[in-house]
Amino acid sequence: MNVGTQIKQSFDGWRLMSTPFVFGLLLLLTPILLMVLLSFWTQDYLDLDRTFTLANYKEVFSHPVFITLIKRSVVISLFVTAIYSYFGFPSCLLYFFLRRKKKGSTFIFNHHTFLDQLFAKDFSLEDYTRVQRRN
Repeated sequence: MNVGTQIKQSFDGWRLMSTPFVFGLLLLLTPILLMVLLSFWTQDYLDLDRTFTLANYKEVFSHPVFITLIKRSVVISLFVTAIYSYFGFPSCLLYFFLRRKKKGSTFIFNHHTFLDQLFAKDFSLEDYTRVQRRN
């Protein structure tokens, strides 16, 4: 295989992956960007004033109730992240060593793979039988 063919195949692969990647990125970023944009505008019931202002942020950080809620949210998110990190890594190691020793312990995970294929990807019976034969 010559270099020109390899470059063409590489370009074809990137072109094939770029369309769903860009579409997914737009679906994820559009609501976030709209929310940030709307946070700089003010609203009076149904009237939306589109002039740039920091009034919403001034209101949020001037009320002690909002500050307390923000602090609680940050503490809860840090606590949950720490708990998941503390238990997540050892549970992954345990799963790895159990799977390596005994194939029967992965019964739940095999069906989880099946459900992922059923709902998240284009599913075909051929893919499922290939996954089952591999395990």
